[in-house]
Amino acid sequence: MSGTASRFFMKHVANHQRDWTVERIFEALFDYCFPIDYKLKLRERLMASHQGSHNVRDFVRDIQSLASRFPDITERQIVQIFWEGVHQYIRLKWIDKGYSPEDTSFKKLVKWAIRFEASNEARRREEREFRGKPKGREWGRFQARTSGNTPHKPAAQAESSNSSNSSNRPSRNEKKAYNNTNRGDRKPRDRSNKISKDERDRLRAEGRCFSCKEAGHESRNCPKRHEAKAPRLGAGSIRFAELETLAKQKHDATIEVSSVIMDSEPGPTMGSGLAPMSRT
Repeated sequence: MSGTASRFFMKHVANHQRDWTVERIFEALFDYCFPIDYKLKLRERLMASHQGSHNVRDFVRDIQSLASRFPDITERQIVQIFWEGVHQYIRLKWIDKGYSPEDTSFKKLVKWAIRFEASNEARRREEREFRGKPKGREWGRFQARTSGNTPHKPAAQAESSNSSNSSNRPSRNEKKAYNNTNRGDRKPRDRSNKISKDERDRLRAEGRCFSCKEAGHESRNCPKRHEAKAPRLGAGSIRFAELETLAKQKHDATIEVSSVIMDSEPGPTMGSGLAPMSRT
C-alpha cells in the first residue's frame, strides 16, 4: 500500500485489526479515497448508458462493469438498461421477434443483438460495394433518350471524359475577348465625379451632399441626380435616321427630275397656223 490507502490503513486499521474484516476494510477504504457523491455519479452513468459508437459486446461489458459496483442492481434492471441503450434497429428487431424487456432474459437479448449487428454490417458492406460498380451488367444508364446504351465507365474514365468536354469549352480569356468585341462602341462609365475619402469625410462633417456639394440634403435625395436625362441613341436608331434621310433625298430628287422633263417638252408655235385648242 502507498499514498492515501497506506495513510488510511495506518491511522484506522493498524491499531485495531481485530475490529476489521476484509469486506469492511474495502468499503471504508472506498469511502475514504473517493468523493461522497462518487457512487451517485456512477449510478446515474449506469442508468443513462447508451451504445453510441461501441459494438454490442463492448456495450454489454460496460454495463456489467458498472452494475457490479451496486449489489442492489438486479438482472431485470440490467435488461431494462440494455434495452433502452442499444441501437434502435436492434430494438426493432427484438420487437419483430416478440421479445420484451419484461420477460426476455439478458443472455438471449445479447445473443440476438450480436447477430443483428453482424447482419447489418454485412448488408452495409454489400451496399457500399454495389454502389461503386454494379456486378453482372456491362451497360450503364442512358445518357439521353436519343443516345441509346452507353458502356459503363469507371471513375477514371469518367473524369477523363469530363476533362475532354471541358477542353472544348472556350476559356475565360476567350469569353472576355468575345464580349469585348460585341460591346460595339459602348463608352466607359464616367468616373470623373468620384470624390476621395478625405473629401467625403469633410462633406459628411459639414452636412453637404456628395454629388452637388450643397447643404440641406443627402446624396441619395439630391435633386440633380433625379433630373431627366436625354435618351441615348444607339447605333440602330442612328442607322434608321440615316436611311430616312436618304429616302427623303431620293424622293426630292425624283420630283426635281420629273419637273425638268415636263418643262423640256415642245409646245405649239405662232407660225405653224394651228390655233390652240380652246377648252369648253
